Amino acid sequence: MAENCSSQRNSGNSNINRKNNNVRYQHNPSTSMLEAPYLPPETLHEIFNYVGSHDARKLHSCILVNKSWCASAVPIMWKRPFEIASVMSSAKLIATYFMFFSQKTRDYLKNSHNIDISLDSSHRQPFIDYVLLLRHIDFRKIYRAVRIWIRHKSLHEPFDLEVKNKQIEQANCLIKELGKLFTNGSARVDILSLDIRNFEHDADSNRIEFMSWPCSSEQYNSLCDLREFVCGGKFSKNKIISKLTGLCRDLESISLEDSADTTPKFLADFIWNQRRLQKFTLSNWKGEWDLTCIATQAKTLRHIEFIRCKFPKSEKSKHYFDRLAQCYNLETMKFEQCKNLGTKLMRPLAQIEFKNLHTLHIDNDPGPDPPTTEIQSIIVNSKDSLKEIILNVKLSLYTDVLDTISANCPKLSKLSVVIESDREMRQLIMLVNHCTQILELIIPRKWILIEMKKPLLELGAVIPPSLKKLELCGIRFELTTWDEFLNLCPGSINSFVFNCFRQKTYISSVEKYANRHNKVVKSENIVEMYWLPEHVSMELE
Repeated sequence: MAENCSSQRNSGNSNINRKNNNVRYQHNPSTSMLEAPYLPPETLHEIFNYVGSHDARKLHSCILVNKSWCASAVPIMWKRPFEIASVMSSAKLIATYFMFFSQKTRDYLKNSHNIDISLDSSHRQPFIDYVLLLRHIDFRKIYRAVRIWIRHKSLHEPFDLEVKNKQIEQANCLIKELGKLFTNGSARVDILSLDIRNFEHDADSNRIEFMSWPCSSEQYNSLCDLREFVCGGKFSKNKIISKLTGLCRDLESISLEDSADTTPKFLADFIWNQRRLQKFTLSNWKGEWDLTCIATQAKTLRHIEFIRCKFPKSEKSKHYFDRLAQCYNLETMKFEQCKNLGTKLMRPLAQIEFKNLHTLHIDNDPGPDPPTTEIQSIIVNSKDSLKEIILNVKLSLYTDVLDTISANCPKLSKLSVVIESDREMRQLIMLVNHCTQILELIIPRKWILIEMKKPLLELGAVIPPSLKKLELCGIRFELTTWDEFLNLCPGSINSFVFNCFRQKTYISSVEKYANRHNKVVKSENIVEMYWLPEHVSMELE
């Protein structure tokens, strides 16, 4: 990809100059492209940033126009090439980085692992240091590109277990060398993702079909300015966390998945060392660790998530969140499928005014000690700052929480609640009638699928014209009810998610709704389910 850029640009230089001459002397204000070569670099950078985030091919075409465009577009394209390239293109793209291996590395790969990456006449050393431009590293995407590249090299070989094992060995070897190249060079990496959950090996097998970068390099010079770090998988993270603790002090986002023998002290020291942490996500963490380190980030921390974590029980839980309660600037607070999320644990959070809290996300199965009062206190103490509430819990255990939201959240823009009774539905109707700025209303299916008729029609009658997205996966309704409901809804809705009960007529009803409001169906996606009605997602414009 890189060498093609250089060769095409050089070979077509005369044509490009001729084209630029035409532009210079045949100026026509009505043609925007004629003005483009004379735009300042700052403007070109903004344009190419937008183009590159949507279409890598168009950005590649911009590189071939002239030197000015090339200088502005190349850094954008190569700071996160694996994010914008297709899966198949990434296999060709990965070969560009092989050209930066030393001769010693090439000889080692060829002699020890039969991987030939010698340069031929069509793969000359590039003029641009693409490694230096790299800013985003995602292990999964790069590993996938390496595997596809190796498979292409082995197309002539009959595929069997021996060939598969050989490919795995070669992929791990290349990944190890790429890890050294990317993290031990002069590049300044902003985002590093070492999430290998999709590559977890079979527990019954002795072979590991991946090699994570924490094991590939002793030095991480390129990571000194890291801003975002993601690490997931069933391996001990002590080594990489310990190394980054000494290197990185300005991380803004940390996301860790699975404890897997990781020592809590390593994690605490890692967080303690940061000076500007804004977002922290902890998933599948089983070991208990001291949250004192979280309080050191109180001034900067804005977003915190605990997903499938196990918190301490009984007396130990009384003061566990005392330090978290000191993070008064929190804007997002999320607890999803966590164990022991009870009243004692949540009490410290209920006593604090989170004046900037924007999003409250509680998604937990019923427990013996639901924090009913504590959740309501958090909503009340947040005053009118809450705009997004995801409360996917058993509402019968959280008495009158919908009334609390209605009375305290006039700026609510997104609401997700599980509805299981007529009473809860009527509370929801009152809430929707009161919160006139709501943009998204979601009723997901979690435990049961409740049948609605009259209450659903009453809901349709109070939906405000601000609503853009409506999801009703947790409700069962007849076709006639669905038609009546859509007739009552305002014409502002652009996204529907609902159960079609294996009948296309439910989809036709949405198409009629679109026609009535001068809209067309932009996309339609049906998720087939064997034991439940199909879910349909329809986007309008």
